Amino acid sequence: MVQRRYNRQVIVDDHLIYLMQPSPEYDETAWPPSSEPQLVVFTPGQLVILTGISYGPVEIEVAVFDDEPPLNLSDWQDIWEGDLISDGSLRVCSGMSGYNLIPGDDRELTPNGPSLDRVRVFATGRNTMYDMPLLDGAPVERYLLEIWPAPGASEFVTYRHHSGV
Repeated sequence: MVQRRYNRQVIVDDHLIYLMQPSPEYDETAWPPSSEPQLVVFTPGQLVILTGISYGPVEIEVAVFDDEPPLNLSDWQDIWEGDLISDGSLRVCSGMSGYNLIPGDDRELTPNGPSLDRVRVFATGRNTMYDMPLLDGAPVERYLLEIWPAPGASEFVTYRHHSGV
């Protein structure tokens, strides 16, 4: 069952969207080699989503569940899933600002204290304007983040990677 759902258009800066706590740990070893395409990087306290566009608007939906939702493979080019350990104060930010875009203000997506959550990231349109700014017009990229309490640690999973970026 869905606890909360948010739909927003956010401005991406420097190819980055974060699902993060306010002061995540930085783990340089978690990043893949630059020659290896990847959608997401999980590090303690944050999930980094690498967008196709360098700057501009994207559509993002965040859904927080009580339990693991069914996997929906339709309409998505890329789907990745992994564990996120956090202090429970997760929010969506863009670029390096750390500004709380979703849910906004001083609210948090997972306000129940320290947790291990499972996050599934869906993306489509990442290859449409790769490495280019989108200065006007409608978003060309769309993202869905599904978050639920993890019963225990699990492996990182790539369900689909069709965008090529």
